Amino acid sequence: MAIDQDTGRPPPGTGHHGERTAGGGAQFTCAICGQLAGVIRLAPAGTPVDMGEPMGTDTRQQDGASIRWLGVVWKEIGPDAWARASQVLATTHPDPGALHAIDWELAPFWCRQCQQCYCRDHWLPIVILDEGFYDCTEGLCPAGHRQMLDD
Repeated sequence: MAIDQDTGRPPPGTGHHGERTAGGGAQFTCAICGQLAGVIRLAPAGTPVDMGEPMGTDTRQQDGASIRWLGVVWKEIGPDAWARASQVLATTHPDPGALHAIDWELAPFWCRQCQQCYCRDHWLPIVILDEGFYDCTEGLCPAGHRQMLDD
């Protein structure tokens, strides 16, 4: 992502909507730095999915989505959510808010209050432990809004 030399900021619109990818998914850029905030790709059951290092390629037996952000996670998706997410991802500039409304885990990098996407470097993670064991990660966006990032 190119940064505007005059303003030192990403181009207008960065962080609001995604760009479609060749694999049928979408990528979203950070509203602060213009770097990659997240990538989502739907994968029907039986489709090999790149789960990143160290897991490599995996084939799931359920319809779902791979979400690349704090690593790569797999999210199983039911038929209704699949149809809705497919419609969002089929648009020229997919709306992360619409994905978040279907299931927040489809766009955890999107701040629902700012209505902006932020990369992992611009979220302040807050790890929540329950009796010494990992429970979830919440985070603060650059404007200080707190929300769930990983559950």
